[in-house]
This record gives sequence, structure tokens and C-alpha cells, in this order.
Amino acid sequence: MAKKIEEAKMINVKALVYLKYNKNCYKIDDEFQVNEDDLEEMGEKGLIGPGKEVLKEDLNDAPEELGADVLSPKEGE
Repeated sequence: MAKKIEEAKMINVKALVYLKYNKNCYKIDDEFQVNEDDLEEMGEKGLIGPGKEVLKEDLNDAPEELGADVLSPKEGE
């Protein structure tokens, strides 16, 4: 029986310093998404601050603004 892989929850944050995360570089005040598991550690180090809340509807309308690599349902199958 195949195991289900739990999808990591991504949280919107704002960069407080210049940083590199998941092979992408971010400038101060850039908004991006981090894995929920990395959120606490990065916040304690002062690397990130709270970002805008994004509704799920907004993710479908403008995924490029979030820097997400999103495949259409046909390509992702």
C-alpha cells in the first residue's frame, strides 16, 4: 500500500534581510512563501516578518505574483 505524502503548508512572509531560500534570492521587503516547518526558526533569527494573508482564490488567479511554480492540471498529471 502506498503512503500518502502530507503536503507541507506554506506561509506568506516578508524578508527583513537579503536572503536565499529554496534556491531563490529575496531582497528586503520581498514577499514569498516558506514552509511551515522553517517559519519559527527563521522568525527567531530575524530573517522574516509577517506577510499579507492570501486567500486560496487569489492563488488560482495570480500564482506568478507569489513566485510559485504552478502547473496546470493537465501538465501535473
